[in-house]
Parts: sequence; structure tokens; C-alpha cells
Amino acid sequence: MLENEFGMDDFLAQLRQMEKLGPMDEVMGMLPGLGLKGGLAAGALDNKRLRHMMAVIESMTRRERENPRAIDGRRRQRIARGSGRPVSEVNQVLKGFLEMKKNFKKPFFRKLLKRFDNAGKIR
Repeated sequence: MLENEFGMDDFLAQLRQMEKLGPMDEVMGMLPGLGLKGGLAAGALDNKRLRHMMAVIESMTRRERENPRAIDGRRRQRIARGSGRPVSEVNQVLKGFLEMKKNFKKPFFRKLLKRFDNAGKIR
């Protein structure tokens, strides 16, 4: 991630880690100053949704995971059929991934990642 190489497999790994934390509403409630008041609806990040997002990513081929911008309409339909989710949800997962990738380029996240990397917690 420090080399701007955030990919779909990294996103999948993060989703798996989030699932291991437990119910998202409880996790968000533990964050100081955020709680569930930060504009997040109570069901926006539940474990069922995380599993659906993981199913969508796992239904992609290696090439699609490496280059998600190249996923056209027919590929989105195939991914939706393979994951058992609607095409709109495939679109949401792709949009969420691209937003997260964009956020990792921001100075705040870069600084945070370097701090964790120097402490040896990410590797």
C-alpha cells in the first residue's frame, strides 16, 4: 500500500479483517467521537454486507482483480451471476474500491501508513 499498489486483493483482505472484528455497529460505537452519528446508518456496515462484498470480489477473475477499471457491462453481469448478487451491488463494490484507492493517495493516509510501517505493524 505504501507504493500505491492497493489492489482488489488488498481490499478483500481488509474486508476479511473487518469481518473478524465482530459486529460493525459495535465496532463503530467504540470509536471515539464517531459512534453511529457520523452519517452512517445502523445497517450500512453489517457483517452480511461484508460477506456479500467479499463474494463479489471472489467471483472476479485474476485479470479483473488486477485491473478493475476494465470491467465492462458483460463482465459485471457475469460477476453478479457468479456471486449471486445484483449488478448494482457489483457496481457499489467497484465504486467503494476506487474511492478507497483514491483515499490511500491522500497525505493523511500516507502519513498514517508510514507510521504503521515504521512500527512494523503492517508487514
